[in-house]
Amino acid sequence: MTTPITPHGAQLPPATRLARLLRNTLDAARASGMDQRVSLSGGAQVIARVRGGVAWMTVKRFKRPVGAVELETFLRDAGVPDDADRFPLEGQYEWDGWHYVAFRWKDRADAD
Repeated sequence: MTTPITPHGAQLPPATRLARLLRNTLDAARASGMDQRVSLSGGAQVIARVRGGVAWMTVKRFKRPVGAVELETFLRDAGVPDDADRFPLEGQYEWDGWHYVAFRWKDRADAD
């Protein structure tokens, strides 16, 4: 069996901890219809929401922006599609000391 190709042009190593954590967070949001949040060791938080066939993933960090490589890793490991909408289009929102970036896409969980 080959390693699956994921969005954002990289191969997802089988059973990586981060990939499992992010995908499980999205799956839990999908199953419950409620926002799911996970705090990561580098200080970033990921919030997943899946409602009405639309998935959202927000990544945020307090007092400093989420790094570009770090963000790319989260997108790849969570399986966020390349055609996801990004908010904001460039950079990150800042509010009350937090730096945010969010992604929205049509949930394809049932399309498999």
